[in-house]
Amino acid sequence: MPAYKKYLVVVFVVFLLSSYYLGYTPIAFSLIVLCSSIFSYLLYVKDKAAARDDAWRVPENTLHLSSLFFGWPGAMIAQERLRHKTKKRRFLFVFWLTVFINISAIYMLHTPKGAQFIQYSVSSAESLMNRNAKSDDMHNLLLSLIELRN
Repeated sequence: MPAYKKYLVVVFVVFLLSSYYLGYTPIAFSLIVLCSSIFSYLLYVKDKAAARDDAWRVPENTLHLSSLFFGWPGAMIAQERLRHKTKKRRFLFVFWLTVFINISAIYMLHTPKGAQFIQYSVSSAESLMNRNAKSDDMHNLLLSLIELRN
């Protein structure tokens, strides 16, 4: 993997941890990014295997959507480790556009309006969870996932 891609992923992970620690984002956000990245990576694995076996391929739009929904770190790692989708300029242009959109959206979450949006989202999630949690254990788990650090 080229050095700049490694650094970008490492900086992004440090940023997510710092953002949580400083109270800007709930831990659930970092978990969403992690799960989305794993999902994206697995999509690339499936597409690479299908390309080798001349089988049904994962549509490029699906790969891009997985990157757009915070899965770009996993997609970037998969591209380099699997040597997959690294030559098509149009694909790479759209991929880097999804990375830019993600970083812009995350930047917006760290503005005053973004902080209001997070607070609103967290309180909405808490009220939804309070109405639908079936057990105290589930209730406590969900609360800890959406809790903001003070």
